[in-house]
Amino acid sequence: MLPLHPLTLNLHGQILIEASAGTGKTYTIALLFLRLLLEKGLSVDEILVVTFTKAATEELRGRIRQRIRNALDMLEERAGPDDPLLRDLLTQVVQKISRQKAGILLKDALTRMDEAAVRTIHSFCRRMLQEHAVESGAPFEMELIDSETVLRTRIIEDFWRQRFYPAGEAEAAWVQAQWQEPAALLAALGGHLEREDVQCLPKIDQEEQARLEDRRTAARTQLTKNQRIAAKLDVY
Repeated sequence: MLPLHPLTLNLHGQILIEASAGTGKTYTIALLFLRLLLEKGLSVDEILVVTFTKAATEELRGRIRQRIRNALDMLEERAGPDDPLLRDLLTQVVQKISRQKAGILLKDALTRMDEAAVRTIHSFCRRMLQEHAVESGAPFEMELIDSETVLRTRIIEDFWRQRFYPAGEAEAAWVQAQWQEPAALLAALGGHLEREDVQCLPKIDQEEQARLEDRRTAARTQLTKNQRIAAKLDVY
């Protein structure tokens, strides 16, 4: 494993960086963002930064904006934080491009920071599927969920209604004594729903599985046709 130096890190290809908490990940990301702006001439909407939560995206966006402002202050010799790495970066940059051009790039980045592509994993995936719905075969109105909890609750409630509402008095009393409500049954199932060896009862035979697969393929084909027609209508 090699030590990381953000000013000499190659900006091409795929690089895996392993870091534990409190080691300066956000600081490094902001510095690499600056390098892409100044050394590669990319605009803020051409640099993708992906993190886990919405709160993290806002913090990261703010830290990147502040680092750009600090760089501009340092470049224009105004008061700013004492940051040796940032100073070294600007020294490297002004040897390759003029100080004036670097200032223009930083000011443009500050003005357009609201356009910066700092996203959560879910929001990035959602945007890509929406922008490339025809190519991916995904519905235009696809909804991505952050948690399966709501879906699992709906499924268990449907099962409860279909299985236990028509039940006899003895079975209903047993269910009431065991779980009382759908939420308790869902909690009792625990991690069993995520197990790969769980079997559905009654089992679906191969013929039924083939019929279901044919129906799914036909539905996908029809959906793709509808999307292409809708796309053509939008163009014309």
